[in-house]
Amino acid sequence: MMNDYKIEIKEELSRVINVTANCHEEAVEKAKSMYQNEEIILNYSDIKSTEFKPLNCDRKKKKTLER
Repeated sequence: MMNDYKIEIKEELSRVINVTANCHEEAVEKAKSMYQNEEIILNYSDIKSTEFKPLNCDRKKKKTLER
């Protein structure tokens, strides 16, 4: 008999950008503003890792899946 399982899929996206500013705090604020205004949009080419995690397995089965 087949069972239903909940699997969490988690992606990490990352991109390095150059920002001209007077200090690193100002650079971070500029980068945040650019991101919030959708001037920077992370996409599939920015994927650094993908994790698949079963949510409704017992501990014994979960440890086996992580190895």
